[in-house]
Amino acid sequence: MKKSSYPRMTTPLGDKDLPHHAERAYLGACAAAIVLSAAAALWPDWPAALANQRTVLGVHLLAEIFSIAMMVGMASLAWNDVRTHHIKTANIVVFGWTLIAALDTLALYSYQGMPGYSAAEGLALPYFYRLVARVVEAVYFLAIALLVGLRGGRKPWFLAALLTAAALAWLGASGPALPALFYRPAHGATMAGSSVEVAVTALYLLSALLFFRHWRHRPLLLSLQIAVACVMLGLSAALLTTHYSQLDGANVVAHVVRALAYGFLYEAWHTIGVAHPHQSLEESQRTIAQQNREMTETLTEMPIEVVLLDKELRYRYANPAHAERTGMSMERLMQATWLALVPAEQQAMAHAQLQSALHGQHVQFDLRQEAGGIVLLSLNVRAAPRLGADGAIDGVLLTLVDNTEQENTRLMTALSLQEAADLKAALDAHAIVIVSDARGIITQVNDRFCDIARYHRSDLIGRDMAITRSSMHPAEFYEHIDTIVQGGQVWTGEVCNRARDGTLFWTQTTVVPFATHDGAPIQHITLCTDITERKQSEQQARQMALYDELTGLPNRRLIVDHVQQACATSSRSGKYGAVMLLDLDNFKEVNDTQGHDQGDELLRRVAQRLQGNLRTTDTVARLGGDEFIILVNGLNGDVVRAGEEALAIGEKVRAALERPFHLHARIVHTSISMGVSLFQGVATAQEDILKHADMALYRAKARGRNQISLFDPSLQTEVEHRASLMSDLRGALSNRELQLHYQVIVDREQQPLGYEALLRWRHPTRGWVQPLSFIEPAEQSGLIMPIGTWVLRTACRQLALWASDAAMRRLTLSVNISARQFRDAEFVQTVQDILQETGADAHLLCLELTESMFHEDMEQSITKMQRLCALGVRFALDDFGTGYSSLGYLRRMPLDIIKIDKSFVDDILTDPNDAAIAQTILALANTLDLRVVAEGIEEPAQFEWLRARHCDAFQGYHFGKPLPIAQLLAGSQDS
Repeated sequence: MKKSSYPRMTTPLGDKDLPHHAERAYLGACAAAIVLSAAAALWPDWPAALANQRTVLGVHLLAEIFSIAMMVGMASLAWNDVRTHHIKTANIVVFGWTLIAALDTLALYSYQGMPGYSAAEGLALPYFYRLVARVVEAVYFLAIALLVGLRGGRKPWFLAALLTAAALAWLGASGPALPALFYRPAHGATMAGSSVEVAVTALYLLSALLFFRHWRHRPLLLSLQIAVACVMLGLSAALLTTHYSQLDGANVVAHVVRALAYGFLYEAWHTIGVAHPHQSLEESQRTIAQQNREMTETLTEMPIEVVLLDKELRYRYANPAHAERTGMSMERLMQATWLALVPAEQQAMAHAQLQSALHGQHVQFDLRQEAGGIVLLSLNVRAAPRLGADGAIDGVLLTLVDNTEQENTRLMTALSLQEAADLKAALDAHAIVIVSDARGIITQVNDRFCDIARYHRSDLIGRDMAITRSSMHPAEFYEHIDTIVQGGQVWTGEVCNRARDGTLFWTQTTVVPFATHDGAPIQHITLCTDITERKQSEQQARQMALYDELTGLPNRRLIVDHVQQACATSSRSGKYGAVMLLDLDNFKEVNDTQGHDQGDELLRRVAQRLQGNLRTTDTVARLGGDEFIILVNGLNGDVVRAGEEALAIGEKVRAALERPFHLHARIVHTSISMGVSLFQGVATAQEDILKHADMALYRAKARGRNQISLFDPSLQTEVEHRASLMSDLRGALSNRELQLHYQVIVDREQQPLGYEALLRWRHPTRGWVQPLSFIEPAEQSGLIMPIGTWVLRTACRQLALWASDAAMRRLTLSVNISARQFRDAEFVQTVQDILQETGADAHLLCLELTESMFHEDMEQSITKMQRLCALGVRFALDDFGTGYSSLGYLRRMPLDIIKIDKSFVDDILTDPNDAAIAQTILALANTLDLRVVAEGIEEPAQFEWLRARHCDAFQGYHFGKPLPIAQLLAGSQDS
C-alpha cells in the first residue's frame, strides 16, 4: 500500500508528516543505539573507569532521575492536551506515565544506601519495582500501538495510577517473599525474573514493529519516534537482563540508552501536544487577521454605502462612503441615530420600514428630496435583519445607493433640450448632434458628425439613421433602443458605428425623444461624444490579458488564435498538426485532501513540466481548472505517420507527468487522460478540432483514465448514439418501458431474507438496454431524479402488496439510491410521502447507498440518514471497499448492512488479496455490529467459503437471477 493512500490516523501517532532529514536522524539514532548496545554486550568491561561503583551509581542515578522527569513531563503534556479528539489517548498517557514514573521512583529509593521503604537490603526490592515498571511500560506501548484509549476524565486515571503504584509499593515492601520470586541476592535474577525480562524485551520489540508499520504506511513524526524509543528500551532491557547487578559498561550503556529513549518520547509528545497546536493557532490567527484586513479594505473601497444599526437604530458601523456623503466623522456618526439624517417628511416611512427589518423582513425603499427643480437627495435603501451570536435579531444592515447624481443628470438633460437653440454652437464645437424624425430619417447633422463619419451633409440628410450602423451590435440591440425611445424615455449607452471608408468609431450616445402634447413622437435628438481612443485602449488592455495568471501559460483566447494560425500554416505546408486536450485524473482529490494552495502549486509544476517536455515549435496553454491544451505543429504529411508521431509526443508527456511531484515535503502522484485530434489545413473547422479532442478525452476517461485516445469518426457516432439513447430515455417512463426485477437475498441456510429491486429498460426497438449504458447518463443529465422516484414508489407499492402474503410479508426490499437523488434537498420528504402514499412498512425498506456519496457534505448526509432511520428505514452501504471510506464517519453513519462488492467475491477462492479484503470487511462489520451481504455469488464454493467465515447473507446467480415480479411470484407459488 502506498503511503499517500494510507488513512490518516486520529490517535497518538500524530498529525504531522515527517520531513526526510528528521527521518534519517531518528533512524540513525536507532542504528547508533543498536551498535552501542551490541558493543556493550560484547565488551562489558569498557571503559575501565566505569568499574568504579560510585561512577556507575552516579550515572545510574542521573539517568533514572532524567527518565522519571521525562515521564512526569509527558504525563503533564497529556494532562494539558485540549484537543477533544485526543481525550482517550491523553487518558492512557496520563495513567501510563504516572504509574511508570511512580514505580521507577520506588525502585530508585529502594536501592541500598537510599532511603528505602523496607528493612530488606540488597537489590531484590528495587529489582521488583523496576521489573513491574518495565512490564507496565511494555504493555502501555503495546496498547498505544494497538490504538487503545481510555474513556473518562484525566483526574480519575491519574488517581488510579497513584493508587496502583501505592498498592504495588505495599505489596513489594510488606515482605521479602514476593521480590525473592524474581531476584535473589548473590544469585541475581531468578528464572521467573529472567523470563519476565525476556517477555518485556519481546513486547518492546513487538511494539516497535507495530510503530514502524504505522510509520511505513503513513510517515508521521510520533510513529517513528516511538518506534525508535521502543527499540532503545528493548535494548536497555536486554542489557540489564544479564548486567543488572554488575557495575560494568553494559549497565551504564543500558541506563544511558533508556534515558535517551525517554528523551525522544518527551520530544515527540511535546511536538504533537504543544508545538503543533501552537503553530496551528498562530496560522489561524494570521488567517483571521488577513480576512479582517481584506473585509475592511473591501468596505472602505466600496462605492455603495454600508451601515450597521442596533435595535435602537443607532450607528454601530458606517463605511467611509457613507461618512463622506453625510459629511460627518465616524465619531459623530456613532453618537447619532440614522433617522436623524433622513429628511423629516420621510422619517415616519423609513422608521416603519426599519421596524419591518427588525422583525425579520428584507425591505427596500427610496429616500428623495428636491428643491427648486434640483434633486438634493435620491437614495435607494435596502434593509436586512442582522443576527447576533445567539441567532436573535440584534440590528439592521443597510446598503444605500446614491442616485442623486444620475437623477440630476436626467433632469439636466431635459433642461438642455429645452435650451437646445442657445447651446447649438457649443454642441457643434464639442459634440456630435443628429436630429431625426419619428421614422428615424436624418433631418439635421452638425459638422463634427460629418467629419468623424466621413460623409458629406448632403449624403446624410434624408437617409435612415441605420446608415452608420456596424456589425458589432446585433439587431436586438437597435430594437431595444427604438423601444426605449418610442416609449418617450431617454436612452444612453455606447455605440459602435461604421464610417463611410469602413473604419469603426465608438460614441457615448444619448438619444432624447420629443413628443407632442398627446404623447406622439415627432423627432429625436442624438448627442454623441467620440470615445474611440478610450475603446481602443480598452481593446489593447484586453489583448494583453491573453495569459493565465496562475501558470503564466497562454489562456484559451490565445491558444484559439494559435490554432487558427496553425490551420493556415498546415494548409500551406501540407503537414498535419495536432491538438492535445488533457486533464489531471486526481486533481480534485489533491484539492480536497491537501488544500487549494497545494492544488495551485501542482498546476504550476505541471505547467513547467509540460513546457520542459515539448518542442520549441509546440504551444501549451491552460484552458482552466486542471485542463491543459497542447498545439503540435509540423507533423508528417501522411495521416497514419502523423497519428503515430502525435501519440509518441503524447506518451512522452504522459510519462513525464506520471513522475511524482514533490510539493512542500509531500509527494503527489498524478496521471493524465489525453484526447488527440489531428488537423490539416482549414478543411476542419476550428471549433470541430477542439470538439474532436474533447470527444477523444472523454473516451480516454471512459477507458479507465491514464490513457491517450486519438479521435476517429467512431467517436462522433458514439456521441450521437449517446444523445439518441438519452432522447429515448426521456420517454421511457411515460412509455412504461422501465421495469423492476427482483433478485433474492438469502441467509446462511439459503432461505430468503428479502430482495433487491434492480432497474431494467426494455426499449421497443433496442430491446433490453444494459443498466451500465443508461444509469450513468441519467445521473449526469438529471433524469435519474424522476426515474429514481418511480423506482422507489414502485418498490414500496410491491412491499405493501407483499404485506398481505403470508410467505412474503416478513421479507425486506432493497432499493439503490443514486448520489444525485440522495443529495436532493427534498429526498427525505419524498421518501416519507411515498411511504405514506403506498402504506409500505418502513422497517422492511432498505436504501442502498455507495461510498462516493459521502465524499462531500458528510455531516448533511448523516443527518438525512438519521431522519429516515427515525421513520424505520434501514440503510446498506453498497460496493463497500471499492472506494475510500473514513472509518471515523463509518462508525457514525446509522448503517445496518455492508455489502461486499462482486469484484472481491469473483476471485475470493484464488486471489489471496481478495480473500483478505473480504475477511477484513467481515471483521470490521462484526466490530461495528453490522450485518454483511456478499454480492455476486455464482459458485457453491464461494458461498461455503463466506458462510464458514460467518457472513450473514448472500446474493447472486447461484441463488437466483433478477426476475420480473410476475415470474418471481410464479416461482414462489411453484416452490
